[in-house]
Amino acid sequence: MSQGHSFQDLSIIFHHPGPIVSNGTSGSQVRPFQILKAFKTLGVNVDLVAGSQSERRRAINRIKQAVREGKHYDFVYCENRTIPFAMTESHRLPTHPFLDHLFLDFCHRQRIPVSLYYRDIFWRFPAYKSMLPWVGRLVTIPLYWYDWLFHQRYVHTLYLPSLGMRHSLPSTKGMNRIADLPPGSAAHLVKKVSADSKEALSLLYVGGVEPPTYDLRPILNAVNQTSCRLTVCCREAEWERFSHFYQTLISHRTEIVHLAGDELKQLYERSDLMIMLRNPNPYLDFAVPVKIFESIGYETPIMTTGNSEAGRIVHESGLGWVTSLIEAPNLLTRLAKDRTELQGITNKLRERKCLHTWEARAAQICREMSDISINMGPF
Repeated sequence: MSQGHSFQDLSIIFHHPGPIVSNGTSGSQVRPFQILKAFKTLGVNVDLVAGSQSERRRAINRIKQAVREGKHYDFVYCENRTIPFAMTESHRLPTHPFLDHLFLDFCHRQRIPVSLYYRDIFWRFPAYKSMLPWVGRLVTIPLYWYDWLFHQRYVHTLYLPSLGMRHSLPSTKGMNRIADLPPGSAAHLVKKVSADSKEALSLLYVGGVEPPTYDLRPILNAVNQTSCRLTVCCREAEWERFSHFYQTLISHRTEIVHLAGDELKQLYERSDLMIMLRNPNPYLDFAVPVKIFESIGYETPIMTTGNSEAGRIVHESGLGWVTSLIEAPNLLTRLAKDRTELQGITNKLRERKCLHTWEARAAQICREMSDISINMGPF
């Protein structure tokens, strides 16, 4: 697509194997809503295939009829889920294993290039065994492979949270292009506490608390060696299940809250620093937390550990500090004593957050996929 081409000229199919909700409490719920909203904000003409099996089937039939009558679509953008396509009904029974795959294959055969955001590859890691009983894995693992074999038939462009994830994929046979498409954020209007504040440094963690992948103990250990205050925001049900892991480390300077969506704004506005300290974990080597980019949108610098995709992003983009678990308490103490460096990063995020919005991500998809639509040779 030429640089002057208007996104209003594009007609696309947005596919998501499940309902799209506006008040999602996880990255897998937030992202489809935000990307869809961003496409519409850019003026893209979107035909939606989402919702329950019956809702998707009706939308698919309408689109197939429109294509047969000559309607042109520039591309398909598919937002995957963390579960197999066939298990996306609320009962999780694989009652419609062909519906989505045959539709996406139809689009491919009609020369509509298909892009797929492949959200998660956790099923390929040993930790998946500890999360799901073997009886459950007897169902899910074959269905993940089933999905993947179909993806190789019709996916032209595979989008990943980070390119590091490609090394854990089963195969990329048949796919023309692999690209990274990290999460985005809204460019929020925020009112931060002044950098010369005499109050304790206010730290924020937003995310999962289930060990071993999302183990809070490195964060709690570091904070307890300082005078900082910490707010942990997580799902209430998850905290009830795993809080016993952390009881001996929770002090009067740690607050546990359960907020989501727009409610998070109050947490970010009163926080000086987003903290994400992790033990080494092969899954985290390429995982890209949504909260990194949410923090950018709220002008909140980030402290994280190295040897991870999160650490690479923070370091290369100058979003904060990459440290070790040993050095983290000293770094927190230094930042608490002199807020000048912290304020410098906050100012940088204020200037750059427009580069990491959901609209910027949707525009990237439009540029790349419409170029394929125009220049596409034989599959």
